[in-house]
Amino acid sequence: MLGKLMKYEIKATSRTFMPLYLVLMVLSLINRFSFPLSGPGAYRFPRALLSALFTIILISLFITTLIVMISRFYKNLLSDEGYLMFTLPVKAWHHIVSKLIVSLMWIIISMIVSLMSIYIITSAEISFSEIIDGAKLLWDEAYVYWGPEIYLIAAETFIAFVLGICTSVLMIYASIALGHLSARHKVLASFGAFLLLNTISRIASSATSSLIGINRSSSSFTLTFFIGYTEVPPTDLILHNAMLRSIAISLIFSALYFAIANTILTKRLNLE
Repeated sequence: MLGKLMKYEIKATSRTFMPLYLVLMVLSLINRFSFPLSGPGAYRFPRALLSALFTIILISLFITTLIVMISRFYKNLLSDEGYLMFTLPVKAWHHIVSKLIVSLMWIIISMIVSLMSIYIITSAEISFSEIIDGAKLLWDEAYVYWGPEIYLIAAETFIAFVLGICTSVLMIYASIALGHLSARHKVLASFGAFLLLNTISRIASSATSSLIGINRSSSSFTLTFFIGYTEVPPTDLILHNAMLRSIAISLIFSALYFAIANTILTKRLNLE
């Protein structure tokens, strides 16, 4: 049933995203082939206008992604549509997971499309083969510096990136669910809940970083006092620690936000 929910969600949201992607790619092509016309004279204004329009569409793509993510969760589950959605033979967490996965999918696709559109515009000066060669050179340099550890670092970075997005999405879902508990001004209450959750997560992350920093400083001081030198941890170890800390924090807060949203949708749902 989760697959059917995702299929329905993708079908409903693609009506918004696909036209935006098409417009962005068409504008990038127009900008790309208008480069020869960008010299002095009468063509300067149309070229600047096209560039400004492309930038506006690019920014609006990510704003739209956020708006669709919020509106789909609220309207589909906490408004009148919720009467229909919660008559389906699925648990509340199925709805949350399906919307989370689809939101993650569109966020990543939007990033890829944006990078592609930027590349199309700049392809007049930088070829695709040059980008590949540059990326390969960067990877080779990283491999020489870190060795086989680079594969683990890359995997940890990707996992931390994806979990970071999931945490942000689930924070929004939890904020909307908490705001829905308010009898009045649900939107304002949701915004207040988001500010509160965001502040708590930042304080917790900063406290964890400070605690790790204190432990490292204490260890270094002890080494300096008893041995006479300070041992500096290897760069790969620092990266591993940073990535693992980021992954752990994201997992903890994702579970917390998911539990908040799921509990409210399961036990405190009020569609009146």
